[in-house]
Amino acid sequence: MKKVKFKAYDNFEDQTYEVIEISFEKNKVFTLFRGGLRNVYDFDDVVILPHTGLLDNNRKEIYERDRLEKGDIGYIVSYDDFNAQFVGVNQENESERKPLRELIDTGFVVKNT
Repeated sequence: MKKVKFKAYDNFEDQTYEVIEISFEKNKVFTLFRGGLRNVYDFDDVVILPHTGLLDNNRKEIYERDRLEKGDIGYIVSYDDFNAQFVGVNQENESERKPLRELIDTGFVVKNT
């Protein structure tokens, strides 16, 4: 069985942290940050970002909202509800969307996190 992974984006700090626990009873997200310290957030204070289940060509995990680049072309990873798949949304032309697997296969790699 595959492990489900998430990151949490802190809107105030403009930072992304590894999620180690989610408590639906308490509406809390527990993260690791700054050298392994633990922090607790209310659900309203962070955006939960799922792992796509894929790695780029540098073996880096890809999460929703990650930026993929190849040269000067950039895509933001998003989930396409209609097609039930992760896609890359072109940063300069948001109507251009490509399946995430296609971007990986053509050499795009994660540039943030």
